[in-house]
Amino acid sequence: EHTLSAWMTTEAYVWCLWAAWEFEVHKHDDCRNGTKIAAICVPKTEVELFLAFVSVLGATCLLYLPHKLIFPCIISCNAWRGPLVLFWRRVRLMPEASGCSALRFSYKPSGLLSVRWAEFSYTGTTDGAGRPHGEGVWSDNSYHGECLRGDWVHGKPAGQFTSREYGTGAQFLQRAIGYATSRADC
Repeated sequence: EHTLSAWMTTEAYVWCLWAAWEFEVHKHDDCRNGTKIAAICVPKTEVELFLAFVSVLGATCLLYLPHKLIFPCIISCNAWRGPLVLFWRRVRLMPEASGCSALRFSYKPSGLLSVRWAEFSYTGTTDGAGRPHGEGVWSDNSYHGECLRGDWVHGKPAGQFTSREYGTGAQFLQRAIGYATSRADC
């Protein structure tokens, strides 16, 4: 889930170890082969080391931004939602299992660059467009996927339903609650 922060932390640790390995006290006294920064002499190898660290960190961010931020934002635009999501997530219909009436699909939770595949399915009644409608169960086995059991209206959960997240086991129950007041200012 926190891949970018873990990867960048690892890069920072490697850089710190490399910088400690290359550090030599006597090189800081002689500034003939280095750079003077704010009255401190920094040897050429340490400047090159820092530039290598910044370039690796920049490359990591350049790979991360399109994959995790820019492309998902484009997908969330309604004009691109259908075909682009199917392409990005590599959604594929799975063959029917014997004795099972559920529609099952496989997909890549993190998009094209993901190695892992997950599955989602729906068992229950559908409307004319094939969306969940009526009573049914949606299940998704990705880490943040859920098992949602309840009433559906044209593809969206409505009415009373229960939900459990697959990875953490967190549970949620949706139930209508009535509210009444007798205050004069309302």
